[in-house]
Parts: sequence; structure tokens; C-alpha cells
Amino acid sequence: MICEYINENYHERKIGYSALSKKITNFIHNQDLKIISKFLKKVFNGEIAIEQVRILCNSDYKYHELKGKKFLDNSNEEKVLLICRDIGKFKEAEEKWNNRHDRLKDMAANLPEIRYWNLMQPKSIKNDFQKTREMLDIVIDNIPQLIYWKDVNLKYLGCNANYALINKLEDQNALIGKYDLDFKWPRSNISHIQESEEKVIKNNQSERSIESWLYDDGEKVWFEVNRIPLHDLKDNVIGILSTYNNISKRLVAEKRINESEKRYRSILENITEGYFELDLKGQFTFCNSALCKILGYSKEEIIGKNYIKFSHPEVKLKLFYDFNEVFKTKKGKQYLNSRSIKKDGQEVITEFSVNLQHDTM
Repeated sequence: MICEYINENYHERKIGYSALSKKITNFIHNQDLKIISKFLKKVFNGEIAIEQVRILCNSDYKYHELKGKKFLDNSNEEKVLLICRDIGKFKEAEEKWNNRHDRLKDMAANLPEIRYWNLMQPKSIKNDFQKTREMLDIVIDNIPQLIYWKDVNLKYLGCNANYALINKLEDQNALIGKYDLDFKWPRSNISHIQESEEKVIKNNQSERSIESWLYDDGEKVWFEVNRIPLHDLKDNVIGILSTYNNISKRLVAEKRINESEKRYRSILENITEGYFELDLKGQFTFCNSALCKILGYSKEEIIGKNYIKFSHPEVKLKLFYDFNEVFKTKKGKQYLNSRSIKKDGQEVITEFSVNLQHDTM
């Protein structure tokens, strides 16, 4: 697979060379070639694939997370969109966790109380519990969200690697037993955090919100925040779990799409030709004022209705075959003739074109 496009300056800032016109396997670690092969196979099969591989960056291989999805370009050729994210810091944190886990495991093996507990418990129970806990820790430390949990007094009980990094902590355990005032990141928004978390604990009810943060450098960041009460075995509230998901890029992208959509709709509203969009069931999802004028109906009377309602009985079957052919071949059809019935019962002859519309991904 040849790399045809890469976002601006990525190769200069991250990998140190141009990847354009090169095979993707040229800069994947040899031990990860089988992984990337399976990954690409999934993508071309229409699946949304996620994988971790080592990519050559300035003469050294670094871990990256790849997400891929197949799409059709303007020539209806199959292409693959790859989103690459540097996860080197997460891998370093994972390695530190593994080393710390091994040390604790050795320590636990030499404590009489824990050795006695190990002897009394069935091996299957211990293994299942250990595997579940280890898997949970790995997942929490490798997802992009910021995660932490506190007791009912809002004292920290733990956090994931990302939350430790944003607070400039090399060891996640350094946060345990401390409060928001002890760290710069939550301290900048402490009143709102404490008020929201106390409310969740008091009401024993989860809360989701979109919140903005202003960093020292003036950057405004948006987070999707989830706050969830934690319970003991008797269902008493014993703390709170908070997650922060940075959605700044998503909000910017949505804003641009909305602005583009508004401009697009504005253009369509001002053309003299009728324009309409149908979903795969044949129902109108959009029409401009010119089409309303042709048919004599208002937009409210057209949107959500099937095109059959406005078609002459003698052309309904032909229209179905025309639309179906476009869907199957993915090739548009031009200069089609049709007969429509206006609101006043009169017949109108129209010429139109049909093209298949794709979503953004």
C-alpha cells in the first residue's frame, strides 16, 4: 500500500522524513509487519481497525496507535484513511507500571499474611481476579481520557497515567492521599470541580457535562466530563470517579462542518433549479425552494415523504430502477426525464440527474 497523502509537517516533526510515495511497510518495524498486514486486511474488509505498531521516527522506532477506515475517493477507487497517534508516553508508563507490579508481586510473595491468603484461595479465583485487575489497569492507563477517583472527602485515591502526566507526576501513586489544591491542573478550576463532585456524591447521581478550561498559554480546551458515584457492597456512596475526554478538535471540526453545511444550503436555496436529497428509503431529507415552487408544496409537506407520492403512476417503476442502478453501480445518471404531479393535480415534466451521496467517513 502506497502513502499518497500525509498531513502537513507530520513527517518533519514526527518521523523525520517524507513518507509520500512509499510503501507503508517501509517504515514499520520488521516484527510488526504481520500485525500491519492483518490490520490492513481488516480495513479493506470494511472494518474499523485499531492497532499498535512501531514506526520509524528519526532512525528510531516508536510506538504509535493506528486507526483505519476504507473509503471511496472521487474516482470511486478504494483508499484507506489512517489516523496515527504517538503512544510512546503511554508505553513508557505501561513499562513503569509493569516494573512496579513485579516489585509489588515479589514483596507480596514474601509477606506471611498474603502467602497464607494465597494458600487458602482456589487458584482459579486468584488467577481470574488478577487477570481482570491487570487488564483493567492496562486499559485505564492506555485510553486517552483523564481519569481519577476520590473518596467522599474529595481526597485522591488513584488516577490513570494520563492524569498523572498532565499534573507532571512521574509516579501515579504520588497523587494518592492529596487534594486538588496540591496540583496546578485542577487548582485552576477548583471551585467548579469541587461543587460538581460534591453534588454527585450528595445526590448519588451521575452527571455529564461539556466544560471549557483555559490553560496558562491562553489555549482554550473543551472536555466532555463524566462524574460517577462509587459504591461499596452495601450500595453506600464511598467516592466518585471522574473522566475527562478532550473534545476540542471534534468541536472545531463540527463547527467547520456546520459552517460549510450552512454555506452549501444557502447556495442551494438560491439556485433556480430544483434540488432535493433522498435517503436510502426514498424519503426526502432536503429540498430547496425551487423544487417547492415546481411541485406547489411547502418544505414541510415534502420533507419526510417518499418520492413516490409526487411521481406520476406511469414513471414510478422506472424511477425505482434508475435510483437502484445508481446505488448498485455507484455511478450517477444524467439527463433523466420524469413526470411529477403537482399539489393542484397538474402534471409537470422534469429533467434531472441522480448521484450517490456519501457520508464524511
